Amino acid sequence: MIKITRWDQLKGHKPLISLIRRNLELGRTSQCILFYGPTGLGKTSISKLMAVELVSKGDSKYFAQSVKSVILEDKSTESIKLFNMSDMGEREEEIRKVKSELDLGFSGRDVKVVILDESHNMSKKAQDAILPELEHLPKGVHVILITTEETSLREALVGRCSRYRLSNLSSIEISKLIKQEITMRGLRFQMAEKNAIAIIAAYSKCQARDVIKLLDEFPDNNIITNESLSVFMQTEIALSVIQLVKYLYGSMLLGLNYIKDLEVDSMLPKVLSEVLRVALGGSSDIMSQQEETTLRQILVGEDVSTLIGFASEVLSNRSITERSITAAFLKHHKTMIAQPVVDRTGEHSYMSDLATMNSMHREETGVAITDAERTQSVESFEDLIFGSKEIIK
Repeated sequence: MIKITRWDQLKGHKPLISLIRRNLELGRTSQCILFYGPTGLGKTSISKLMAVELVSKGDSKYFAQSVKSVILEDKSTESIKLFNMSDMGEREEEIRKVKSELDLGFSGRDVKVVILDESHNMSKKAQDAILPELEHLPKGVHVILITTEETSLREALVGRCSRYRLSNLSSIEISKLIKQEITMRGLRFQMAEKNAIAIIAAYSKCQARDVIKLLDEFPDNNIITNESLSVFMQTEIALSVIQLVKYLYGSMLLGLNYIKDLEVDSMLPKVLSEVLRVALGGSSDIMSQQEETTLRQILVGEDVSTLIGFASEVLSNRSITERSITAAFLKHHKTMIAQPVVDRTGEHSYMSDLATMNSMHREETGVAITDAERTQSVESFEDLIFGSKEIIK
């Protein structure tokens, strides 16, 4: 995994990074700082980079030496002390060791930074011992606490700190990061690159660390097959199926166009089965809680038998294709519940029904239908329905 040694390597958090760098330039960095937020967002990387800049004071040679020790080798120096608070517990010796470092001591830089990582694992005894020291820090001594759980720390301890929260990257930021990483690594994909980026972003939940860890699994300058990404694909497919369910209860024409662009692969039956399970009041083994909530919101006030009929028909097919999904969608769409059963024997009657449904939709939305459009409607629907390719055998 690449370690952050420069500010421009950090992704996201731009307002926070700008504030930190400005305070460093002006010499206004707080003596006690708390970084908090979910894992994998760069809290430790930012803390170490801050510490290196604070003690280097513009000395490029000392900066390089500190980067090597503190960031690349994860070792303390005379001016930067690294502690993982998970290892401390209530051991008096370890607590005294941290307390003893909250002083300039032998630092020859007149600046010292003490980084307390995993601070949420500090015992009450350790927090009680450190709190008085934080209230009377000597000039030039800075303490940085890092935690994923701000509420696990005593209010008095948190109150001593300037607090900075880090949040997940935006979808734009994470997509940009993924694009940069795959370009730098020379990676290519069997599927369309934009689809691969979407899958990786969904899997990582917009956390940069998880993106890097995932891409580290693949050798540089290689083609990543669909099978290699299959373990991560179910998230993206779940979102696709949920969107299709939304169209099942919404616009028929938008749904038909959506199916035309839908990626149909071996994961789709499994995900559709999970969607049906959630719709019937169960829980899914592969869908996230947010995805389950989104599905349930779509189904509020709707007749779940519509989804049951659609899913059952799709899953009953020996092979699932764009055409078979389309046929099930047309048959079980919400607007078709009150319609009489139509005998679709023969291509002519089948395409006539499609033309009729097209006209019904246009009339519902108040859009006039010209004579030219009436003669072309069958052809346009035929383009939607035919030309599909069998994906699953």
